[in-house]
Amino acid sequence: MEPTIVIGASHSFVLREALLLYESQGKSFVTRHNIASDDSKQPQLGPAQALTRDFLKTIYRGLHSTSAVEILPSNVLACTDSLLAWWSPARRHHMFFNDADRKMTPLSGRIFPHPTLVFAATERALYVRALSLSKRPDAATPLFVAPYWNTYRRGNVCLGSMRIPENVSVQSIAAWETSFFESAFTHPSDVAKLTNCKGGFVEMWNSLAGSTAPFPCRYLVNAEQTLSEFLNSIDD
Repeated sequence: MEPTIVIGASHSFVLREALLLYESQGKSFVTRHNIASDDSKQPQLGPAQALTRDFLKTIYRGLHSTSAVEILPSNVLACTDSLLAWWSPARRHHMFFNDADRKMTPLSGRIFPHPTLVFAATERALYVRALSLSKRPDAATPLFVAPYWNTYRRGNVCLGSMRIPENVSVQSIAAWETSFFESAFTHPSDVAKLTNCKGGFVEMWNSLAGSTAPFPCRYLVNAEQTLSEFLNSIDD
C-alpha cells in the first residue's frame, strides 16, 4: 500500500530539513538536520542541531495555518491545544447512584443543589473542583474538593462507563457536563474527606435531596489549591 497526503491543491515540495527521534528505556530526544544533496541527487543529512523554540513555533504555525478563530464564551477559563477549562454556576441538577451497599441508591434520580464547579477536560480525562462563590474565578481563587464519589485526589473523574464527547471544544462543554451528571456515582475514591458535613457524604446528600436552597458551602473541603495550581497540575 502506498501512503498519500491530500492537501487540496497542486504544490511542489522540496525536502529541506529532517527530525530524528531517538529512544532508549523510556527516554527520548530529537535532533534537527538540514538536508543536502550530493552529486547523485540523494538527500544527505547534515550535522545534528538542537531544536529551538522559534523552530517549534514555525512548525506549530504551519500546522494551524487553516484553523478558524474560535470565540470563547465567558464561562471558559483556559484553552490550549490539549486542555479546556470552564466554570459552571451553582444550580440544581439530578444525580444517579448505583453503589454496591445501596446506601445511596434510594436517592438515585432525585434533584439536588450543587456548588459552583470548575471543570477541565482533555482528550483522555475529566477533572472537577468546587468553588465557594458562584462567580467566575481568577488564577488565585482557592478551590475546594468536588463533593462527589468517583472523583480522585487530583480532581480527576473515574470515567468508567461515562459516555464522553468525541472531542474537547467549546461546543462540547454541555456534553461533558451532561456526561458527568448523567453517569451513576458508584463508589468513594482516594479522597480522604469529601465533605465537612458532620454526618459525612451519605448524610449530606440525604439532607439535600429535593432542596430548593443553595448548596451549603460550609460543607466544602478546602483542596489547598488555587485555580492556577490546579490547571497547571493537569498533565494528560
